[in-house]
This record gives sequence, C-alpha cells and structure tokens, in this order.
Amino acid sequence: MNPIDSYSKYLEYPEIQAYLDETVEQGWTDKVSLAKNIIRQGRDAAEQINILGDDGVPMAYHETFWKSELVDFVILQQDAFDPIDSLCPMERQQFMLDLVLDICAKEFSFENFEECRNYFKEMINLLRQMNYSEFHGDSFEKYVKELNNLLESNGK
Repeated sequence: MNPIDSYSKYLEYPEIQAYLDETVEQGWTDKVSLAKNIIRQGRDAAEQINILGDDGVPMAYHETFWKSELVDFVILQQDAFDPIDSLCPMERQQFMLDLVLDICAKEFSFENFEECRNYFKEMINLLRQMNYSEFHGDSFEKYVKELNNLLESNGK
C-alpha cells in the first residue's frame, strides 16, 4: 500500500480540521500534513537514489529518504496481531507523532549512506519496540532512553 496514494482526504475538510483542533489539539492536521510531506519528499529522494545510485546523490537525499521511512514504519504501520500496537490511544499517537516529527526536524551528520542507513534502521527498531511496549511503562521508558542516547550520538 502506498502511503501517499492511500492517504485519506478527510483532513482537507474545514469541519474536520476544526473538530480535530478542538478535540485532539490545535494544529493536529498541520502535524499530519507535515508527516505526509516528509513521506512525499522521501519518495522523491528514493526515486533519485534509484536512478543515480547511492553514491550519485548527496547525503541529504539519503537522510530525507530515511526520515520518510521513520514516519512510515513508526507512525503509519501497525501490527494488528499485537495487543498494544493494534490499538493506539490518541495520547500515544500525539506523543509518537511529536517524537518522530522532532527527529525529522533534526540535522544529522553522516560520513556515508551506509552509516545513515544503519543509524536510521537502529532508530526505527527502537521506535517500533516502543510501539510494542505499554505506553510509559518500564520497557517503553527504557527505549526512550536508548533513543535519546542514539540521538545524542549524532543529532545536532
């Protein structure tokens, strides 16, 4: 399933935007639109990487691609067979979306595309494990600490 093509258009209706601003948080639809744009930019970067090769594009293309993968794997994908990940209360959705958008706003420094790929794969794994952990439970908080350590090792 393509996350861009299958995106619901309900957020375009002013009534829905007003409802979500009132019941979820002010600017929720803006955050969802930002996540959608990150995915769109990642798709464009992936096309350039596929055409020109890993070494044929600037590091920023790889970073953009992996940030979009972060949104896809952590926010859009759910495990219907996992009792925690199959149901995601709004408070958790807000926390996770804010966390992922904060990460996507960071600047990183990588020597090569393999370092970038490995770094983001490790980050995605930590965030996915958070999705399987009870919200604010011990293992969830352990993964938050590990994620913060990882971010401190490279994020600016």
